[in-house]
Amino acid sequence: MDSRTAGFKARLAQRLRGARVANRQTRVTIEGEKWMLDGRPALAGRLYRGHSLEGLSLNSRVVQAVFDDENPITRRLWEYPDTGRWDADRNTDEFVAAMPGWKEHGPGRVHRQLTGW
Repeated sequence: MDSRTAGFKARLAQRLRGARVANRQTRVTIEGEKWMLDGRPALAGRLYRGHSLEGLSLNSRVVQAVFDDENPITRRLWEYPDTGRWDADRNTDEFVAAMPGWKEHGPGRVHRQLTGW
């Protein structure tokens, strides 16, 4: 692992630690086909387009939420419109800052994939 990748991983870990809430002791179980949180169905009483979400475990797979593109040919594809350049730190900061909003609207979990490290 090169020093740039190691530095990026360290910054990401630091940001995620800062985003965590106080220590919790949530008990997660599965009863039949329902995810239970502390003995209650996850998303109890929640509907989406008339369909019950009760007992489901919503998550978001966010592969591109934390990455840095070092390929000079493809790096330009990720340029921010307001700056005209790609910024991996900004990308990570905005991802972490958006987490509370996602949780508020359903997905309480994030699946991140760190490939190639």
